[in-house]
Amino acid sequence: DDQMFVNRVGAVPTAIKFHPYENFLAVADAYNVSFWDLEQGITVSDIPNPAAIEKATLPLTRISRITSVEFMDAHDQGLFMFCTDDG
Repeated sequence: DDQMFVNRVGAVPTAIKFHPYENFLAVADAYNVSFWDLEQGITVSDIPNPAAIEKATLPLTRISRITSVEFMDAHDQGLFMFCTDDG
């Protein structure tokens, strides 16, 4: 076995998903999704949870957290979906 990727993050990952055809990984914590290039070991992109950003400005509002991630139609022009605990 070869180690391909090591990274320390400040938040606990809630979901991790390898792309089925490309060499990258999606890692979600409660409020952000990061896409990592596994060959280079770098972050390619970050997507914040827009529901968490909107609710963070309101007092006494529970902030929604990312709970799952999925690549949709990954073999073609794929889409990326993440789901939160507030529906």
